[in-house]
Amino acid sequence: MKKSYNKETEAIAFLKSIGYQFDTKEKRFFPGKEATEAYPLDFLQEHLSYNDMLQQEPLEKDIIDTFFHYLHSAVNTTKSVIRVNGEDKPRSVVVSVLLNLNYFDFLYAVQKYSRNTTKVNNHGAYILTLLYNAKAQNEADITNQVQYDLYGSKN
Repeated sequence: MKKSYNKETEAIAFLKSIGYQFDTKEKRFFPGKEATEAYPLDFLQEHLSYNDMLQQEPLEKDIIDTFFHYLHSAVNTTKSVIRVNGEDKPRSVVVSVLLNLNYFDFLYAVQKYSRNTTKVNNHGAYILTLLYNAKAQNEADITNQVQYDLYGSKN
């Protein structure tokens, strides 16, 4: 009987450590706020076509996974503000921008990171800023390239 008590105590301690709370009325554990995710990793990977990314950029798997880690952390944070571009921005604004990323925006951010030749001191902040700015910068780069191709080259 002593072994089952120890296992039960360990199980209860584990559930509490990952954010579960005990409902005394129903006599059961339920996920607390910390244990639930608004946007699970598999949802984000499906939304951004993770498997397609790996097929297109197989050598970039590690960095793509790193970007997904920071994206997942950012959209599931409980903080009221998130620091992006060196500024504190409301969580809802940052999450909205990040969830509006598409496959091309995400890969654009990964490629910008991979091509960076300067020293990065805070990789998490840098990656989050790249993701936050990816859609606008990607669209600006495409517009600029089209303008250059149509009107800039005088060959």
